[in-house]
Amino acid sequence: MDNNERFGQMEAMLADLLRRMDRQAKQMDRQSEQIGDIVNILKISDARQTRTEERQESMLSELKQHGCFIETMLQGQVKMLDLVSRNSGRTDELENRLPALLTYETRFQRLEDAVFNKAG
Repeated sequence: MDNNERFGQMEAMLADLLRRMDRQAKQMDRQSEQIGDIVNILKISDARQTRTEERQESMLSELKQHGCFIETMLQGQVKMLDLVSRNSGRTDELENRLPALLTYETRFQRLEDAVFNKAG
């Protein structure tokens, strides 16, 4: 093989090598773009996750406040029920004593009538 053929072969090999390098560079560019797209998607996803967590924390805080309010109301209602129960117990006690008191009232009335009739 003479020098021209060798030079032609070398030229062809270099051209082929440059084409391969160009293809690899384009593939790397595409891969870099894809990686950039993935990074952007991950950033967006992270931002959404952060907003979701903040909303959840806010909702949890509101629920806790609501729960405290409900707990306070329930405690008030329990106290009121306790008062009603005690009042009911006292009413029952008075109702049980009422017949005896009515008996005494009749006796007092007769005694009063007897005392005032003699005085008058």
